[in-house]
Amino acid sequence: MASLFELYVEAGYAPELFWRLTPRQLAAQLRAAAKRQAATQALAAEAAWVGFRADHRDLKAYQAALRGQDAALPPEALAGAARAASAGLPQVTWAEFLKGTR
Repeated sequence: MASLFELYVEAGYAPELFWRLTPRQLAAQLRAAAKRQAATQALAAEAAWVGFRADHRDLKAYQAALRGQDAALPPEALAGAARAASAGLPQVTWAEFLKGTR
């Protein structure tokens, strides 16, 4: 079993700070490190799933979103995109929609 010192260093903290911590502070830092590791693993699993399930275009959009690049259409193109997406779909009135959702 690994010692607390080894766990602390493996979590990425500076070894010289270990001896200055109270047990409560040590526990808090190790919990935080475990949460960061779990979040990293969750992101890796999500990325693997997206890479497996998505086609090339979807994968490129996902990668751009991770980098913070907005791949959305400019606001002035939104109306045209909505019209194109709804072309050929049956028209439903608001009353028909409400009737069908109950």
